[in-house]
Amino acid sequence: MKASTAMMRSCEGVLSVLESAGFDEKRADNAMNVLFGYVVGITAAEAASIAVIRRSGLDAADWLGKMLTAGEAASRNYPRLHKRYTSRADTADVQMPADTFAQQVEIILDGLDPASRERVRG
Repeated sequence: MKASTAMMRSCEGVLSVLESAGFDEKRADNAMNVLFGYVVGITAAEAASIAVIRRSGLDAADWLGKMLTAGEAASRNYPRLHKRYTSRADTADVQMPADTFAQQVEIILDGLDPASRERVRG
């Protein structure tokens, strides 16, 4: 199987950034795999959600409303989850904030930061 030029460029760019940030080759490989795994996973989850919504026959807002109602009921014995569901129940237009993806990638990168990992180990 021949690797695509675009994928090779992407990998090279990510590895360059990671190595410039202080990752050795092995940790840069692992970090790149984690980042790509996250991106592929979140993309697949979003595509699957869109397919489920379409098959339901509902529009996205109605489907989400039903899911939030079901989640609120199911989470009653779990106070942390329940708080999150009830805080969204009154929101007419529930959407992920535009910066959610960036924040999630930052969480991954902060956890992979060699300097912070050394502070945790030290």
